[in-house]
Amino acid sequence: MGNVADFTDQNFESEVISSSEPVLVDFWAPWCGPCRMIAPVVEELAADNAGSVKIGKLNVDDSPSSAAAYGVSSIPTLILFKGGEVVNTFVGLKDKRELQQAIDSAKASMPSGARIDAAHPIVGQEPPATPDALPAPSPAAEDVAPAEEFYEQLRLQAEQLGGELQRRRDQLDRRESRLNARDAELDNEARGLRMWLVERQQELDEHEKDLIRRERAIEDRKSQIAAAEAFQESSHTEAQRYAQKQQALHDQRQAELDRQQHELARRAAALDAATDELNSAREQFQNTKTHELQQIEARRESSLQMVRLGLEGLERRRQAVEQQAAEVEGLRKRLLAEEPNRSNVPSGRLLDLERRERLVEVGFELIDKRREALSDLEQQLKDRADAQLRQLRLDRQQLLKQEKQLELRREQMQEKFQKRDSELEARQAALDQLRETLTRSQRESLELRLATEELWNQLITKFPAPALTASLGNIRAQLADHDRQVRQELLEHRQKLEVLRDQLVEQHARLDHKKREHQAWVERRTQELDQRTQSLTARQFKLEEQQRAIEHLQHDWSCERLALQDQVQSLIRQARETAAK
Repeated sequence: MGNVADFTDQNFESEVISSSEPVLVDFWAPWCGPCRMIAPVVEELAADNAGSVKIGKLNVDDSPSSAAAYGVSSIPTLILFKGGEVVNTFVGLKDKRELQQAIDSAKASMPSGARIDAAHPIVGQEPPATPDALPAPSPAAEDVAPAEEFYEQLRLQAEQLGGELQRRRDQLDRRESRLNARDAELDNEARGLRMWLVERQQELDEHEKDLIRRERAIEDRKSQIAAAEAFQESSHTEAQRYAQKQQALHDQRQAELDRQQHELARRAAALDAATDELNSAREQFQNTKTHELQQIEARRESSLQMVRLGLEGLERRRQAVEQQAAEVEGLRKRLLAEEPNRSNVPSGRLLDLERRERLVEVGFELIDKRREALSDLEQQLKDRADAQLRQLRLDRQQLLKQEKQLELRREQMQEKFQKRDSELEARQAALDQLRETLTRSQRESLELRLATEELWNQLITKFPAPALTASLGNIRAQLADHDRQVRQELLEHRQKLEVLRDQLVEQHARLDHKKREHQAWVERRTQELDQRTQSLTARQFKLEEQQRAIEHLQHDWSCERLALQDQVQSLIRQARETAAK
């Protein structure tokens, strides 16, 4: 694709977030028709802005994490990054002119940077052996650009820390929104599960009604069997087999109900486990977020402390120069007091003393200007730090409020789950009652068979055998038809139970898949937090290096001050010797 780069979840942090130049990312997919229409525009932008702006594409099917992190819900979507932050977002088809204007605006707002490697021009030089060997003052000696660039760099670092804090706050808001979306998904799943439980309960109620109807049918059949047993002894054996079949059918249905109840309990336990995992992940995320905010505040305090140390060093240097100026002023007064003997002092020495005096006055003026500029910079940094701290306190209050809302919602979910458990217990009690009813029906059936045997013995003595043979044929045909109907109904019931079991297995598989996705999401967020922690550690190391550079510069200033003191003392001694002569 020429100048268009390819971004993935693996290189998104290094190529986009950590890039020093603006980056335009095109979120697309192979199946998206508008994405193919905007592709030539992206390639033209990449060719026109080669070298100044990085332009690339990200496949949302292959890299869903990066797309979800920035809320990409429809494609094509173009997001312009600068310094790791989102500058502008374009959704849908856009023309080249609008995109180019956004890119030009991002390039125009890029800072030119500041150099830190500037040093004082006389640091590290050896002091001259004699006062005559001192170099003449030059404009370079009065240049305060290195110190101003150094403190400008400190100011830029403070601004970068503020930008980093804002970007981290935006990331925390996006993560919070994703957590809320996850809660909504869990609520939808719980709502679907409750609907499924209601449907299953309706099916159980229908099965219970069907059992009652079958019990009534069994009672009717038992009355028919009792009438048949009154005419033939062999019908007693067939009635026993039929009762055994009905008993086996009841046992199978009871076993299937027990399996359904066990499956419901297992699904409820899985849902409780998923809720506990979500709560633990939320607590871990809140702890990590608080720790990162504390680290950012500590680094800001360290930067302010370095600025204060620099101001104290300049103040000490000013006091030393004032002391030296006082000594030179005393020497000048002594020379003025000895004005009659001034003709004996060499003119070159007098000119050198006057030149030293002018240098001291110029140094006072430069130090006053530096002190005022540094005082203004320190006040600005303090005001900005106070504003950021107030914003952090407000953010913490909002986070605490959101945590309370989440805790209240979790308690509501627990109450709903407890209510659901009580409903399941009520269903269990109803099933136990139904089981007792079946047991009573079995006892009544046994009593009916005993009464049928007694009635059969009485009928044998009253009716002849030929009349009973025709009746028994009709009874056998009726029993065969009834047996076929019962078998067909049993087969249909088994098919329904198979379908219900398949649905339970499918629901369990979906829950397992959701659980694995949630675990993968927690692992990805943990890795991202680890990467952020490493990046912050590297930045803290850079700040420590800058602090060491400040200490080295202060040491150089101390050496320079000592050299100036030695030179002034040497000049004073030479002036005294000349005056004595």
